[in-house]
Amino acid sequence: MKKKLILLVAIMVLILAACSLLVACAPDADENGGDNGGGNDNQQEVVYNTPQEFLDNFYLNSNNSIIYTQAMGDNTANTFIGMHGNNFVMKNNDVVSSYFEFVNNSLVEYKLRNGEWRVSTTTKEEIDAVIGEVGQNIYMNTLLIGYIMNDSQIKLFMDSVKESSNFEQKDGWYVGKESTNVKDFSYKIIKDELIIKFESSGVTATFTFKNGCEEIVIPADAKDSNN
Repeated sequence: MKKKLILLVAIMVLILAACSLLVACAPDADENGGDNGGGNDNQQEVVYNTPQEFLDNFYLNSNNSIIYTQAMGDNTANTFIGMHGNNFVMKNNDVVSSYFEFVNNSLVEYKLRNGEWRVSTTTKEEIDAVIGEVGQNIYMNTLLIGYIMNDSQIKLFMDSVKESSNFEQKDGWYVGKESTNVKDFSYKIIKDELIIKFESSGVTATFTFKNGCEEIVIPADAKDSNN
């Protein structure tokens, strides 16, 4: 039951970001701005006052990543999903599970199983049937989060975070108030990262949305298996 709960939470958070439905969670923009920032030494600093502001930029960024950690007792699982241009990678506990590339209006997946690459292709028409009509400027980002981790279970989480009064500032985090249905959630923004935490009944999860990802190179033998 706990495993199902943590998986559900992970999927809902990822799909929520993909669909641009996460509403502003900060109690007041001017209260939250002091903790947040982005950019680098060569650019003007970007300050994200709310999770929505961060994700608005995340959707438009061609290189970004998601990291989530699930823990229950002594068992911990780490998943990394990264996008660089038209290439994706998924890793579980630092081991690559799949590569993806969007090419010729199709999404091609390369999976390594028992030392053998297995290839599958999904057309853009089939993808659009899953993710709906998406603007070109966020199409790849929606594929990254929405198509690869697709699930329809979103409304519960969306409803739980839409009221800014549900969160209060505490020890550098915005924490769900005890009297609300988001009491198990907290978040903060540090420069180029949005971090969301969930903790309940010994089950914990941390989700990190990050602007930036290293170049992803699909191995030649994986691509050769598609010929």
